[in-house]
Amino acid sequence: SNLKTRYEYTTIQKYLLPGTVLDFGSGDGYFAEFLTNIGFSVWGTDIRDYRSPHSVDFNFSLMRTPLDLDSVPAQFDNTIVKSVLHHVDSKYIDQDITLL
Repeated sequence: SNLKTRYEYTTIQKYLLPGTVLDFGSGDGYFAEFLTNIGFSVWGTDIRDYRSPHSVDFNFSLMRTPLDLDSVPAQFDNTIVKSVLHHVDSKYIDQDITLL
């Protein structure tokens, strides 16, 4: 997971603004943890809490539906949506993109 996380970061780092990150569909939390450790303020969200026990040092909100973003702050400098949209039912895609 560490090598994959570093590789994923190197592919997007030039697009990231300093500051806050919403990791939509944060899964096991390795990527959110990595970003937190290098200075970003990260908020993760997922439909289940898949976080690894050692990767819980970031804010996290459980989503009961793909549109359940009420407990997530309204604004971020960056939003990361990776390896997640194929899990979202197509009827929610347009709404999720608008919310993000």
